[in-house]
Amino acid sequence: MDRNALETVKKLGMTPVEVTLPDWTYDSLNVILFAEATTAFGDLTLRGGLDQLKMQVPDAWPNTSPSPISCSAVGFVQADRFRRKIAQEMSRVFSQVDLLLVPSLRDEMLVITNATGHPSLTL
Repeated sequence: MDRNALETVKKLGMTPVEVTLPDWTYDSLNVILFAEATTAFGDLTLRGGLDQLKMQVPDAWPNTSPSPISCSAVGFVQADRFRRKIAQEMSRVFSQVDLLLVPSLRDEMLVITNATGHPSLTL
């Protein structure tokens, strides 16, 4: 399926070029995601009402998130510094290309774009 998408891009007149991202531990950005999500749903989380949310699957955020108080300030600041470093790297990449076409199972790209605000279309 991914190869077909690449061929379709070529047929549309786009010129694919290979870009690389550093081999970093992008999952560490989840500290920020969990802190922000816990804050957004703070009331619901703290009173144990997450099961009131619709369409919950076993691996959805509310079911896998650590405790709302498990994120230390130091851990959050370190993750935020890392987020800025990744955002700078993504800016470098987007100075070379207009979009990224990545294999459909590259979960880290969704984590990166969620954390940095760069555009992402995930199908």
